[in-house]
Amino acid sequence: MSVERGEYEYDVALSFAGENRPIVEQLAVLLRAKGLEVFYDDFKKSDLWGRDLFQHLDDVYANQARFCVVFVSAAYAKKAWTNHELKSAQSRAFLEKNEAYILPVRLDDTVIPGIRSTMGYLDLRPGKDTIDDVATATLEKIADAKAAISAGSSTRRNKATKASAKSPDKKAATATKKAAVINSSGDWVLLAEDFYKAQSIEIPDDKHFVVTITTSDAAEEARLKAIQTNQHQFGRQLPFAFGNDAFVVRCESAPSTFEGGAHKWRVTLVKENVQYGGGWTESAYISGSQRFSAKDFVRMRAERILLGAHAAPATKHGGHFDPTDSMIEMYVQGSNNHLKVVNSPIQELSKKMPRTDAAQYLTFARLLAMYYLKAGGVVEHIERLVLGPLKRDSLHVKFRGIRSKRYSNVDPEAIEVEGDCPLP
Repeated sequence: MSVERGEYEYDVALSFAGENRPIVEQLAVLLRAKGLEVFYDDFKKSDLWGRDLFQHLDDVYANQARFCVVFVSAAYAKKAWTNHELKSAQSRAFLEKNEAYILPVRLDDTVIPGIRSTMGYLDLRPGKDTIDDVATATLEKIADAKAAISAGSSTRRNKATKASAKSPDKKAATATKKAAVINSSGDWVLLAEDFYKAQSIEIPDDKHFVVTITTSDAAEEARLKAIQTNQHQFGRQLPFAFGNDAFVVRCESAPSTFEGGAHKWRVTLVKENVQYGGGWTESAYISGSQRFSAKDFVRMRAERILLGAHAAPATKHGGHFDPTDSMIEMYVQGSNNHLKVVNSPIQELSKKMPRTDAAQYLTFARLLAMYYLKAGGVVEHIERLVLGPLKRDSLHVKFRGIRSKRYSNVDPEAIEVEGDCPLP
C-alpha cells in the first residue's frame, strides 16, 4: 500500500533515543520501502549538516509531518533532544486539537510526562506487537487521514491560503492561537499560587504525590523554597492540580540537586483530608417564592467558576440590607467547603495574564478551574473540562463532573455546564 504525502513534507517523523536506534531503523526502512517519506535522522544526514538543529527539529516535529511516532523508553525520558522533539510535537497536537498526531510505541514501562497512560499505544516488548505490526498500523493511519480529506475541506484550505496571503505568518499564527481548544493540562501543574512544568509525577500510594520539577530561574526557585514545610509553615495547605484532577495538599519535603546549571526538585506532597463533591451539610433554601435546592446552589457555584455567572450582590453602604441576597450568596459560595467561591478564576487570571499565548493561558485557566471545582465542593470527579475556542472577549467552556455518592443505592449526581465566559 502506498500513500500520497499531501501537504506535509513528511508522512511520519520518528522521535527516539539513540540507544533505541536499531529497532527504530527497522521501522524507518519498512515505511520508506512502502513509499512513505520518513523523517529519520540517518536518512537526512546531508540535509541536517550545518543546520541549527534546535530550530530545524522544532519545525519538523511541530509542522512538517502528518504523524509523529514516539518510541517511549527510559533512555527517551532522559535526553534533552528527545524532550525538545516531544514538546514540539505536543505543541502541534495541542494547537490543532489533534490527539492522534502523537503515536506512542512502548519499549518499556517508562512514564513520559505528557503521554498519558490512557493514550492508545503499540507495544514492542517481547510477546506483544512486532515491528511489522507497527509499520502496518502506521500505513493504515496515514491512509485513513488521506481518506478523511474531502473536497469541502480542500476548498476551505484553499480559501484560507488566499486569505492569509497578505500576511501569512502573523495572521495564521494569530488565528491558530485564538481557535485553540484544550481538554488536558499537559505536563503543567498548579502548585501553591504558581504554575510549573513537571518532568514527572509519581503516585506511590493513595496519599502522596512526588513531583519532579527542573528550574533555572531564581524566582521559581524562591517560590519552591517557600512552600517547603518548616517550623514557620507547618500545616500550610496548598492548591495542587495536574492532568484532570486537583487536591488540597501539604508539602512534606522538597529537596533539590544542582546539575548542569539547573535545580532539580523532588517535591513530596501529601493529601489533606478534604471532602470533595459535597456533603451532608448542604441544604436547600426557601424565601417566599424563591426556592433553591442544594443542587441549584452547586450548579450556580459551577457556573460562577466556569462562566463568571451569578455575581455576588454589590455591598450596600447606608442602604437597605437584603438578608435573602446575603443567604443566597452564602450558599453559592459554599460556606462549608474548603474554598469559598467568590469569583471566577478564569476571569481573574485574564486580568493578570496576557492572552497572547493562548495555549498557556488556557492551560493555566484549566488548572485553576479544576482546583476551584474540587476544593469548592462542586464535584468529586472531573469527567470532562474543555476550554476553547478562545476569542477576544470570551472563552467557551464545556464541563461535566460527578458529585460524591451520598446513598449506596442511588447514583451520584452529575453536574454539566456549557457556555461562554466573558473575559475582561
